[in-house]
Amino acid sequence: ISELREILNDIKANGVKESVLENAKKAKILSIKRNAQNAPFWISNLLGHKLYEFPIYNEIEYEKSINSITNDDIKEILKVVDTGNFFTAILNPKN
Repeated sequence: ISELREILNDIKANGVKESVLENAKKAKILSIKRNAQNAPFWISNLLGHKLYEFPIYNEIEYEKSINSITNDDIKEILKVVDTGNFFTAILNPKN
């Protein structure tokens, strides 16, 4: 947990390496493209649209949105993350 705190605090102050950010964007876009080839993705997408008025997935708009993320955006979001409060959950304990 202390190492995670250090990483988050460093990103808050300095952002991430541009190469890391670009790789993360590429991975997210690839992941959503793969998911969009499956029926559960579309069922969830249509339900979100009907129930909560979320926009229906549009590949081009999604890529533009992901690619528009900057280091400043990441630092801004991390301002609301409280790096002092973490908890550990054991979801599958071995008995």
